[in-house]
Amino acid sequence: MPGFILRDAEKRDIPALLALEAASFAADRLSSRSFRRLIGGGTCACRVADAGQTLAGYALVLYRSGSRVGRLYSIAVARGWQGAGVGSALLADAEAEARRRGLDRLRLEVRPDNRAAIRLYIRRGYRDIGRRPDFYADGSEARLFEKILAPTAGEDRSPRDSGMRPAYIEPLEEVTPMTPRKAASSVPSHAEFHPPLR
Repeated sequence: MPGFILRDAEKRDIPALLALEAASFAADRLSSRSFRRLIGGGTCACRVADAGQTLAGYALVLYRSGSRVGRLYSIAVARGWQGAGVGSALLADAEAEARRRGLDRLRLEVRPDNRAAIRLYIRRGYRDIGRRPDFYADGSEARLFEKILAPTAGEDRSPRDSGMRPAYIEPLEEVTPMTPRKAASSVPSHAEFHPPLR
């Protein structure tokens, strides 16, 4: 299997990102409008695993002005790339990007039955810090995980973008069993690998 490189998402990636969403989710997908607003918008880092003719995956981390905590909002790995290290690479890259922006912690929500993703998060140093009851459309709770982002040697931890603003929020009607929350948002908070890692 050919390799991939990690880079910032660009507007030209939106059709491929939408195809990845469609292949990964039955509902609660990020829309073209959401991607257009987020990519290069200053409230997030959207990074892709570029495999040349296709995207092997992407990760989306949201930021809030005045906060040193980031939210791993979504990671998707294309079906043909599962087991090739794409998910681990995207997760490590998301952490590095958060550190570059001066963040101290990264948080995410995950369904309790997504054992493969939970195992990966624990291996990467995330700890279970609580539950969010009735988080999903089916009434399931979410497990909340957090990782303290230790700075690397000589790393500047001052925020890179002081003009960050909270992401726009609007209601959604439903989420899929693979998405990690019931909360209303125009950007689904499916901070887990989907389809589930096996």
